[in-house]
Amino acid sequence: MAEELYFIKTNPIVAKINLYNKLCREEETVMNFLNDDKKTSLEIIKNKVKDSINMLSQDEFFNIVKWITDPCKEDYNEVETQLFINGMDLFYEIPSKTPVRSFHSILSDYECLIEKDFSILMSSDDFNNFLIFGIFSSGLLSTFLDQYYYESPDTNDDLLLLTKILKPAHERLFELAQTEFDSTLQTLEEDIIGLKKVVAFNRENLHESSATYPSEFKPFLQNEKEILSKAFSYNYFMELYEHTKFYKGSIIRLHSY
Repeated sequence: MAEELYFIKTNPIVAKINLYNKLCREEETVMNFLNDDKKTSLEIIKNKVKDSINMLSQDEFFNIVKWITDPCKEDYNEVETQLFINGMDLFYEIPSKTPVRSFHSILSDYECLIEKDFSILMSSDDFNNFLIFGIFSSGLLSTFLDQYYYESPDTNDDLLLLTKILKPAHERLFELAQTEFDSTLQTLEEDIIGLKKVVAFNRENLHESSATYPSEFKPFLQNEKEILSKAFSYNYFMELYEHTKFYKGSIIRLHSY
């Protein structure tokens, strides 16, 4: 199974009615998707949903989503519809391993900087602040790469404009992103120097099919994918921000392996 990250807006009122009734009607079916002690697990889930869907654990949430979507998993529109009917608005997803891990890496940086760990459930305010930090963080890296890796005279106007709009109201988040970026700058500069050597090697050996990279290039090549993915994650942060900037409620991050 591909590694994916799903973002879901929850509606506890709708779930309390529709999802709870579905759980009661289809007990035998849903238990096929639960772990050990299935009957007890189902009763726990029903009680949580009756109170608030936001009380579900990550495993419980994942099992419920899988149960609801399994009959229509080949039809993405129907997947979205069935989840929505049951109080879950699947509004965004990051579809592959490398960008998912870049997202989590930036989240980990943010948690360390603010000294707070987040569960899979985040309030819209917490989620929005993190997204703005992510925009700043990935934007700083992207700007650095444009200048020193790609050596491009052009600038990302969308990135600069969004940063200009967000920064005055979020100075503290920008300072945190700048602090994190500065802490990695020396390593980044070393990686860029190494990758430029790789580019030069490729040019010199363009027609040599048997040419192999010197061992000294290995760490730079390993880091390149991660660095570029982190910079590209700016696009995910920007799109997520556009989806949620006016939203007030809870957001679930559901990580599928």
